[in-house]
Amino acid sequence: MSNVMDITPALKTEWTALIQVLEVGHIQENIGREELRHLLFTDCKVHATFFSQSTFQYSFLTCGNYHLKHGTKVLAIIYGYHLPLFKHTFKPYKRYYISNAVITKVQTQFVINSYKYSWSLNNRTLVQPYPELQPPVLPCHFQFTPFTQLHRHAETDNYQNIRGVVIKCFPSEQLHDGSELSSKRDIIIVNEERILILLTLWNSFDDNEGYALQKMTTTPPMIFGMRLKVITSNGLSLTTTMGSAIIINPPAAKDLHLDNWYNENEGELEQLLNRKTYNESDLLFPIPQKNDTVPIATAIESLKSQKPVWIKGSLSLLHQHRSFSNTSCANCQKLIEADATYLQNHKYLASSRATVQIDDATGSLSATISKPDLEKFIPFTPEELKYAEDNEKSVHDTIATSVDSVLLFAFVCSQKTCHQQEPSTTYNIVKAYNITPAKKPK
Repeated sequence: MSNVMDITPALKTEWTALIQVLEVGHIQENIGREELRHLLFTDCKVHATFFSQSTFQYSFLTCGNYHLKHGTKVLAIIYGYHLPLFKHTFKPYKRYYISNAVITKVQTQFVINSYKYSWSLNNRTLVQPYPELQPPVLPCHFQFTPFTQLHRHAETDNYQNIRGVVIKCFPSEQLHDGSELSSKRDIIIVNEERILILLTLWNSFDDNEGYALQKMTTTPPMIFGMRLKVITSNGLSLTTTMGSAIIINPPAAKDLHLDNWYNENEGELEQLLNRKTYNESDLLFPIPQKNDTVPIATAIESLKSQKPVWIKGSLSLLHQHRSFSNTSCANCQKLIEADATYLQNHKYLASSRATVQIDDATGSLSATISKPDLEKFIPFTPEELKYAEDNEKSVHDTIATSVDSVLLFAFVCSQKTCHQQEPSTTYNIVKAYNITPAKKPK
């Protein structure tokens, strides 16, 4: 039996490995529109680090408070007309003997651990199931991001891994964008931090993992969400991308299990769900500490590379090129630019937005701020703004006065847009804290 680390192109067909399936990806298309499927395997052997001739110690990797034996991960790919050969072969967490795969060196940016090669499975590859009733505990290392640290990766391509219990699964939605039809499903997950966050499953993730999760009504399932994008819908939320994976109820080490924790805290978690705390951005954007903020001049440079930042400055209202009143999705709170026909067929809420400027000693930055943070600084609710707009009553001066010279912390993200073929960058205030000192009584 070959050690995965020893399997290189030089071995050609002279190897056989025992692997365990971590992920079975969905069928995708590459740039050349050829269909393919990614799989992720882990070596079933635990590596040992020797300290002397008479003693040895297993090698452990640390992941937060979790310690897992390390198994080497291997990326495998099935291309084109080979896909039907393996359509029903690989099942998550099962073990298999594999030999005769084509070994290829992986580009540096795609290397996932110390093993630098991928396996291409074709009609010459031999795959044989390992005979066992139950798969063993996954031997590989997982690294998860605490929910309170996710905001540091908002709107970047630095995708994150999370672990949690699915406590709510919304119905699937069909979306039309011109001739394109897509589907999505929102789920709510929670971890030991007792923080709820919304995760959107798109298209094949909705059809497969979303459908499976919806049927699990007896016991809330645990998932590992791998390579998820952190976005600023709903204040802060997660979404699948083409390279994501949702691992459902994996046979993980006992200290990664959440069933006992969930059972002990089910009542409290139900209350948090009923309160819809996944809409409360204060939990996911804790007020920044002194070293978390940067000067505006530095922030502008960071935002050019789409790196979100905390800034501190004074607020003022700019001239508005659009209405203060708007609408947002009832589930994710994302602002909706849509006509009345769309809104009639979807659940939505009244919302608000404004274009403001933040100043400090190093510079100025203009950005959009919307509900619920805008309501911290103005004396109007979204419904009142809509009423004023419908009755042609101007509220601009009142809002300008209420925000003038307010001191705030703002978490700002950048977004690249294109209008009439002209690229531009806009800034959005995702989270704001009013830190204006209270006036002393006379």
